[in-house]
Order: sequence, then structure tokens, then C-alpha cells
Amino acid sequence: MLAAIGLTLIPVWGLLWARTRMKGMDRITSTRLIFAGVVATLPLFAFVLLFVIPSRQWFRSAGDNWFIGVALGADLLSLAAVQRVRSRRLDTSSAERLASSYLATLFVGIGRAELAGLVALVGTFVMGTLWIYLVGMVVAIIGLLLVGPTRREIARRQEQIAAQGSPLSLGAALMASRSLGR
Repeated sequence: MLAAIGLTLIPVWGLLWARTRMKGMDRITSTRLIFAGVVATLPLFAFVLLFVIPSRQWFRSAGDNWFIGVALGADLLSLAAVQRVRSRRLDTSSAERLASSYLATLFVGIGRAELAGLVALVGTFVMGTLWIYLVGMVVAIIGLLLVGPTRREIARRQEQIAAQGSPLSLGAALMASRSLGR
């Protein structure tokens, strides 16, 4: 998995490599690789910002402080949206639909978790400081860990499925279905 993250850093070749490698994988493995790449982008942005923002401004604001309210609002909105996505019911009419609905809600959740990091990235340039991005990055990572395709999250989703009265297994549906790379 670490090799996959490292290879996605090479813009075109990394994507082509990942796509060919995912063809024979089940959905859960390929989804976890994509998820790892998404999570890895947040600290990579922080690394780049170390060179963009002068070191004397990393923890001091050079611009308007009004953006702090916008960033905190985005952080709260992001975490609330992630919780809302996590509470959505999955389609249990068939194993294929179960896997598809899980993946759809997963990627919606990833997008909503990333909101905090993206707003904080804008805040870094508006305020001229690095700390606002670091706070947003932590909130985004928390959201991503809540919604990510971890064993714990899949088990929690399986409990939701069982509470709906369905005998389907989310883990089995994800393992049996084709890869995202097709």
C-alpha cells in the first residue's frame, strides 16, 4: 500500500500504474488504495505550503482574521455532513447494489470530509499563515477516518444492514464484486 501511495505522487505514470494494478483487485482493496491516496494528499499540501508561506508567518497571521470564522464553520459543517453520510441507509436489494451504494456513500463522505481541508487551504492564502491549514487538515483527516473503508466502519455498516433485517454481508459484497479499475 505504501508503494501505491508513493507511485501516485508521480502525476501521470502513477495513475496509469494504479489503474493497471487495480484491474484484478476486489472493490475493497482498490477502494482502500484510492482512499490512502486521498488521505496522503492532505499532508502533502502541508509540505508544499512550508515552502510557499514564509517561516515567520507559519503561526502568525499576515492577513485578515475574519477567515477564521469561515474555516471553523466549514470544519463543523464538514464533520456534521460526514456524520449525516454515515447514517444513510444502504440499498440492500442485492449484493451488487449493496456494494455500489456503500461505495457511493463512501465517496460522498470523502468529498464532505475534504471540505475542511480545502477551505483551510484557501484560508492559508487569505490569511497568509500555515496554522489555519494545519487545523483544517486535522479536521479533514478525522472526517476521513470516520467515513473511510476501515474494518471498523464496514463492521458498523454491517450492523446497520442487520438492523434493516437484511441477511447480506457488506464485506462479502465488496470482496465478490469487480474492481473499480475494471
